[in-house]
Amino acid sequence: VKKYYPKVRIRVEAYAEYLRYPLDPLYKPEDNLAIIFATHIHNCHNHSVIDKTCPYVPKYMNEYYKWAANTKHFHVYAYECLNGWAQLPWPMVHILKEDMPEYHRTGAEQFITQTFFHNQSYALNYYVASKLAWDTSLDVDYLISDFCKKSYGKAAQAMEKYHRFIENSWENNPNHVAYKTEVIPVSIVKFFPPDVI
Repeated sequence: VKKYYPKVRIRVEAYAEYLRYPLDPLYKPEDNLAIIFATHIHNCHNHSVIDKTCPYVPKYMNEYYKWAANTKHFHVYAYECLNGWAQLPWPMVHILKEDMPEYHRTGAEQFITQTFFHNQSYALNYYVASKLAWDTSLDVDYLISDFCKKSYGKAAQAMEKYHRFIENSWENNPNHVAYKTEVIPVSIVKFFPPDVI
């Protein structure tokens, strides 16, 4: 492909069981490959990628940094939504505000995400992520207010209070959540205790 179509890039996912960087010390991805690193299966979704106190983040990010350092075209598959979460909210603005600058700092060229039928539960995540994808210096507190004003009209103040409450409840929650780290049905109980509900 590189010989006959030098301008074509082939996208390849570093995902799930293929997340780990190859062990061959001589390996380096061809420069016509765009590696898509998925921030999903093995990482904690309640702690930032720069949070060294989380037991799951350092090992996961070790692989991330290898791919980022050796890949000419590096993309991030950032999950702003979580399937299998019983259509409950998944507040992640508290990690996006730290994750997105780190992705930029390490040379991510593109961000890919996905949606589901319950997009309304994750709309704030998409909004903040899309804004930070363009400019990581933006004020995230302002973005939350801006989203609520544009989305909820007269209910903006009440909905902003709701969004901030649930974000704070997760940010101050020491527990972990992801498909391969903590069982999600158990995590739901930990993140939605009676006082949060």
